[in-house]
Amino acid sequence: MISTDKKFNPDLLNQMASAGNGRPEQDESTAIKSLILHYKSYIEKLKKELKVADGAKDKKRSDELTDDIAIAESEMEDVVGMLPNAEYKKNRKQKKPKAPKRELPQPNQNLQIDLFRQFITNYDNDVSNSLDLWDAIPKYFLTSAQVKLLRIENGLAMPAQWSYSDRENKSDVSYTVRIQPALLEVDGKTLACFPGATEELIEEVLKKFLLDQQLGIHDVSRQETWVKFSLNMIERELASRGKTRSKVEIRHSLEVMARSHLVWTKGGKAAYQGTIISELITVDRADYEADGTALWAARLPTLVSSSINNLKYRQFNYPRLMEMGDSLSRWFYKRLINRYRQASRDDPYTIHFKTVKQLSALLQQQDDRGNRKKMLSALLELETAGVISSYEAIEIKSGRQIVDVKYIITPSDKFTAEQIAANKRSTDASYKATQAGIRLG
Repeated sequence: MISTDKKFNPDLLNQMASAGNGRPEQDESTAIKSLILHYKSYIEKLKKELKVADGAKDKKRSDELTDDIAIAESEMEDVVGMLPNAEYKKNRKQKKPKAPKRELPQPNQNLQIDLFRQFITNYDNDVSNSLDLWDAIPKYFLTSAQVKLLRIENGLAMPAQWSYSDRENKSDVSYTVRIQPALLEVDGKTLACFPGATEELIEEVLKKFLLDQQLGIHDVSRQETWVKFSLNMIERELASRGKTRSKVEIRHSLEVMARSHLVWTKGGKAAYQGTIISELITVDRADYEADGTALWAARLPTLVSSSINNLKYRQFNYPRLMEMGDSLSRWFYKRLINRYRQASRDDPYTIHFKTVKQLSALLQQQDDRGNRKKMLSALLELETAGVISSYEAIEIKSGRQIVDVKYIITPSDKFTAEQIAANKRSTDASYKATQAGIRLG
């Protein structure tokens, strides 16, 4: 398994990338067989978890695991079919995962989704919600250049993994996220595709659409959250924020989000297993070609539904986030929204370079000089966007070597006012929920 903190020089990647040099068929076959073994192990784990879910009569989890197993088995067959052996290809079963055929939950009135849609602002179109737990998981840390390095000659890739730690209740908690790439047909070739910046932006658009009563559905008891959209709607929204993507690119990203599998562990225990889009109901190819206005529906992860049920979210300036040009700037902005709640010029926010590097997973150049430059570029963008008024970078050295940097950040008056409004909104929502007898987790 490849750990992305060494992705520019991983031993396994070098072994796989060398397929085709010297003894191409044998080396390529070895790399593919290694990936097949990974799939078999992964499927076996899913089946064991399915037995547990069946024993506990957890139908919802059993259905999710059954779908995951079917997708993984189909993807493994795609990999088997790439072996340089005619017999494997001859006996390969041509099965593809099918789009779910099911009816969406009926929209129902509930206080939790109403509170999710209520803001303290004069401009509802300019706000959205940040979900601290879900948004803090590194999901979009691979660039297209890095993905190319992770792929072997056939276009396949092993899962990427990132480990980090964060403070929770005054103690350090260790986390790991493992991302199994989606296997998608691109220009007639099957390629391993990881989520990246485009998928990050599309997720924000979907969460914004969720605020529309005509588009969002939230079922409290089933802990299901759905959002309806069309390719045209996403295309227009991205373009309006200076992030132009074609419908073909958007469709591809939706498939990446629906088929890349995440395993997120907290303290060594699995806290979430699933995809970024848990279910995706799509139109057929003919409709897609002819009509970009046809509606799709996506079910968001259970962590999103749980956050809505338990009021674990904060309002923020949506246009500002979407107009930022760099993923690190957007990550930093979200960090300030969720962790710097008492923003004040009299109490600057302090964070270290090493902390940002391991929490964001977005500073992966081998030379930390380049990473520090990228960090300063993100701070400059935050300053230009009106999030912060100033910052100071204090180098921490061991001898002549820079071992860390301490950043002292002063918020802008506008950001401070936005955080005050977000705090009041959270307090008001908690009060309304308590008065209604809702028990918050």
